[in-house]
Amino acid sequence: MPCVRTASATRSSGCTAKGTGEIYTYSITRRAGPIPYCIAYVTLDEGVKMITNIIDCDLDTIKVGQKVKVIFKKSEGGVSMPMFTPG
Repeated sequence: MPCVRTASATRSSGCTAKGTGEIYTYSITRRAGPIPYCIAYVTLDEGVKMITNIIDCDLDTIKVGQKVKVIFKKSEGGVSMPMFTPG
């Protein structure tokens, strides 16, 4: 199924994606807790943007336009969440 964008924040549609894309924008938080982390908007190769975490890398090397690939990490509740790593 191809990715479909909708204008409504209350509706969503699913799609199959390759799991690769590039960083559109990001923010590194170093003061909010004991462990620094990166939140980013990633533009998937299919054109859809999603908010996610960039993990398993040196935060000082992250940059806009950097290629990334999806990995799934279990949340504290046991649900697998898509996150991205440089790739």
